[in-house]
Amino acid sequence: MTWISFYKTKSMAFEKFKHFQVHIEDEYQKRIKVLQMDMDKEFTSCDFI
Repeated sequence: MTWISFYKTKSMAFEKFKHFQVHIEDEYQKRIKVLQMDMDKEFTSCDFI
């Protein structure tokens, strides 16, 4: 499955990702294995890893 999300600000990304992760784990009883980004350095925080 593939989901694409667009946000008005980059600061929204981590919070929205955490909500999305909880939704996926609850709905499908699966963990997210791959998170693909555009390789620009905005999201290199250890929080995402």
